[in-house]
Amino acid sequence: MPEIWIRQTPNAGKESIKNFNKILINFDESQKFTSYDVKSVFDFAGVNNFQSGSIGQQTSVFTRGSNSNHTLVLLNGIPINDQSTTNGLYDFGQDFITNLSSIEIYKGPSSIYFGSDAIGGAINYITAPKKKDSISYGTSGSLGDTHFSKTIFAYNTISSLQGGFHQSKDSSAMTGSEKDLIKNKSGSMNIQKWINDNISISSSVTGRHTYSQIDNSAIKQIGYDSTTLFGAFQGNLDFLTRFSSTNLRLHHHFHKRKYNSPNNEFDEYNSNSNFLRLEHSNNTFDNLHFGGGVDYKIDKANFANRGSYNSSLAGDYSTQGYFGNLSYFFDKTLSSTFLYRINSNSVIGDKDDYKLSITKKIVDNFDVKLSHGTGHKNPSLYELYGADNFGYRGNKNLKAEEAKLNEVTLIYNPAKDTKVGVTLFKNEIQNLITYVNNTYSNSSGLNNQNGLELNLNYSTHDYNMGIFANNIISQDSSNLTQLRRPRNTLGINFKNKITENSNYFLNYSYTGNYFDTHSTSYERIKMDNVNITNIGVITSYYGTSLIFGIKNLLNENYEKPHGYSNRGRHISLNLETKY
Repeated sequence: MPEIWIRQTPNAGKESIKNFNKILINFDESQKFTSYDVKSVFDFAGVNNFQSGSIGQQTSVFTRGSNSNHTLVLLNGIPINDQSTTNGLYDFGQDFITNLSSIEIYKGPSSIYFGSDAIGGAINYITAPKKKDSISYGTSGSLGDTHFSKTIFAYNTISSLQGGFHQSKDSSAMTGSEKDLIKNKSGSMNIQKWINDNISISSSVTGRHTYSQIDNSAIKQIGYDSTTLFGAFQGNLDFLTRFSSTNLRLHHHFHKRKYNSPNNEFDEYNSNSNFLRLEHSNNTFDNLHFGGGVDYKIDKANFANRGSYNSSLAGDYSTQGYFGNLSYFFDKTLSSTFLYRINSNSVIGDKDDYKLSITKKIVDNFDVKLSHGTGHKNPSLYELYGADNFGYRGNKNLKAEEAKLNEVTLIYNPAKDTKVGVTLFKNEIQNLITYVNNTYSNSSGLNNQNGLELNLNYSTHDYNMGIFANNIISQDSSNLTQLRRPRNTLGINFKNKITENSNYFLNYSYTGNYFDTHSTSYERIKMDNVNITNIGVITSYYGTSLIFGIKNLLNENYEKPHGYSNRGRHISLNLETKY
């Protein structure tokens, strides 16, 4: 019986599944012991991110140079963004990998697959059962990290439980000696039951609780803390045949965030979402594949700030989606896919997205893909309904932000164990929502992101190497380089077998110069490049692995963003047993 947790991307079309720009990071196969939180994973996967201090602090992602609220976050393919945030931002600093089996990273507008908000890209957390039961413990100074997973196969049923705990304490601001404590508990439970050879039902429960001592700013550090709680339930019904699949997805999630500040100031944020998707795909014909479906989502949010600054929100909206895809294979070397999605929001109105792609095999080991498509992001509930005591009022007349993408991808496989991918892209975003005169409005200019992405992967039985290099220019409507968008980034991930039981690894990341805002004077400044190198040795005997690592080997002292420190050289030690 097949496992269905890593599901086909919605509305992708048969042909496009293999070809769009997606990175899959599998923690069963990658060196998960080098990362504790998802931010650490992004550092060595070519995902531009900024964290305001150490582990557990607020973290933003700028996919392909787009804004920090332009990346949609998914759980097993279903959106989980927090609508109680001001601009629809997602704080990646609260997420750890203890309950995840893998992460998918989609680059470029992905609204055609997932609906609104994936205007810059999407990140999909997957909680599939692990291949082997395991328990691990890691430590590095004040840092402690424990993972566990258990999977049971019986009576055509797969049941799994996985999760873990993390605790650390480290400085965040560059000035001062105050250290911030972070405690995280994360877990997920998955059950999949096959009724017969064609029908399965499954469910997944996911939860995360994070307590963080935080810094209000680089100069206001004492007395601030946050508690965040996230929970999700998913139920699925799948009917599979040789030539078709029909899937029903039900989902509910909630976010609860609480912030304490000096002088008894207390802020509380709540949001929840209900989601349903029904999809069918068919590949009965050799040269024609098609599919389509519908989805429905209800978002609700409320919050209240209590103190010298009072802000509030209470609102909701619903979104209906109708989507379809058609892939046609002209011959063994040429194919085309057309995707279309109709989106209808109860407040913003209708917004349609489309994508057309053509793939041509030049020779046996060389493919070229051309793509053109659109995407959009709906206004957040705060931008529509929010208010504060300084005169801000939401604007219910806001329009959706819109993106237009042109992309060329070259894929070259010079050998069975080698793959090279090069992507050239141009992305334009209009109707950007900006804050002007005590409210939000749509601006008239264009934001532009142009770039070149290179990926090289080489893998044999004894040797693995992955290289990524990005050159991305992100400019606002005044042709000014946007903040926290480094033009050049580079990464190398390398592992080599020493003996039958031992391997050594090296991870390197380079972040080029970028512009930022000074943490105290608030002027625009240019930041230096950053070079981070991690090395380590893995020794395994009888299912037990001992991992010794040195992180930030060269003891790079840097601020990213300005005013916030990042950890210097430190030693990590991990012990993992699989059984």
